[in-house]
Amino acid sequence: MLTMSGFDLNRYSDQTFTNLTLEETRIEHVEFQNCQFKQCKFPNVIFNKVKFTDCDFESCDLSLSKFPSCKFSEVSFKSSKLVGINWTELSWPLVKLT
Repeated sequence: MLTMSGFDLNRYSDQTFTNLTLEETRIEHVEFQNCQFKQCKFPNVIFNKVKFTDCDFESCDLSLSKFPSCKFSEVSFKSSKLVGINWTELSWPLVKLT
């Protein structure tokens, strides 16, 4: 289920979102597992503490979106617009070398 301001559920699995447009909104505490986003537009969206696992973004616009404390694992971006994103805001795993 989707609302005008974002996603209703806390978890989405094995879903495809096509031609979805959300602008200047906030999406928080949502987990996407094995989801596909095709031709979606998310300009100026704040994804706060969102987890993307095994997700694909194809021909999407994520310009100026923010990802504070988000986690990305096995995510691909194909022909997508990723301008103005501060990738350092993501929650990166700690890597310890011995």
